[in-house]
Amino acid sequence: AKSKSNAIGLMQIMEPTAKEIADKIDLNISEEQLYSPELNIQIGIEYFAILSEAPEPESSSATETIPLRD
Repeated sequence: AKSKSNAIGLMQIMEPTAKEIADKIDLNISEEQLYSPELNIQIGIEYFAILSEAPEPESSSATETIPLRD
């Protein structure tokens, strides 16, 4: 399936992201191949692995940026 935002397959991966991930794991893929559940899930798992290794962004919650009133 392809969403309104052009995300493809079970893992709803955008084609540019899928191609970037595929390059990292030495795969050459086409948009049509992303409709394959096996390949789509493989790319999705690799993407999640990369995200899980990324440093977490610094928090900027409202309580840190706006002083509380007494």
